[in-house]
Amino acid sequence: MMLARAARPGNTAPDYADAADYDWHQPHTLPQGLLFDAQGLFDRAAEALSAALGRVVRDDLTVRAADLTEAYASTLREAAPSEGTFYVPLMTADEQPCGFLGTSDANAARWVARLLGGSAGQGTRQMSALELSLLGDVMASLAAAILEPICTAADVDITPGRSVSPAIVPLGQDTAEFIEVDMSRIDEDNDAQAIVTLAVRSDMVVRAVSGPDESDARGAADRRKRIIEHLSRVSVTARARLGQTETTVREAAALAVGDVLVLDTCLGDEVDVFVQGTRVARGTPASCEGYNAVCLTEVMREGAADAGSVSDDINA
Repeated sequence: MMLARAARPGNTAPDYADAADYDWHQPHTLPQGLLFDAQGLFDRAAEALSAALGRVVRDDLTVRAADLTEAYASTLREAAPSEGTFYVPLMTADEQPCGFLGTSDANAARWVARLLGGSAGQGTRQMSALELSLLGDVMASLAAAILEPICTAADVDITPGRSVSPAIVPLGQDTAEFIEVDMSRIDEDNDAQAIVTLAVRSDMVVRAVSGPDESDARGAADRRKRIIEHLSRVSVTARARLGQTETTVREAAALAVGDVLVLDTCLGDEVDVFVQGTRVARGTPASCEGYNAVCLTEVMREGAADAGSVSDDINA
């Protein structure tokens, strides 16, 4: 019996995953098997961005997608820089927020300067209304190019806005789930220089890599499976209760070595087994290789643990 073997002297306790090992602050929408496909999807989006940069702002760059991350809307809002970044919103066909495209003010100034035939200059400055309008058109065009592989694969319409904002755009409820990817240029020293940051609602990415008909069910089922797998490795405490009795505070305070407490159970009675305070089984007292043990005779099933109405007979 597995539990008996684990109790032998010299045996080490099995490794248990602490509940903290599961990152409750990050969504886990993408099934493990689809991560590679999703990364490939964003690699294609980065290639589309490279082509669009050359076409729209005459910026001859090779852009690569970094490893994707999953985040809640609240996390994206908290992590957004307070200044130095411009954003354009991404909207669904029914005008619901579904992500954003962001870039640094340095990239924005360079793009606008290229289109106006001037120099981006040094440092930061406030853009004019004309420059902001032009930047909105540029970012909307880049976003459309990036989104084309995603929209085609997912069979959805995502429309970039044409108005830029120095603050992060609306993302819906705090618990809305997103995939975020940095797209960067790799210089001669193999250092990444960020060009844009893209965030897209997770369900659209799942739909793109798994197919429109399977994405919702597959994503939700895998999410439940992964949570259950993590919880199943969490260590809990099981206790067997021999019996109990009632006493007064005075009698308890007067207890001394050698006193005998008479419990409410008789010799040979079954004992209750509790896990984290919930009765899960009953059994008879036993011994195993020098250790006290319980030979289970009844196991409570979910929903019947308190009543004890459902059980399995165990032949020991």
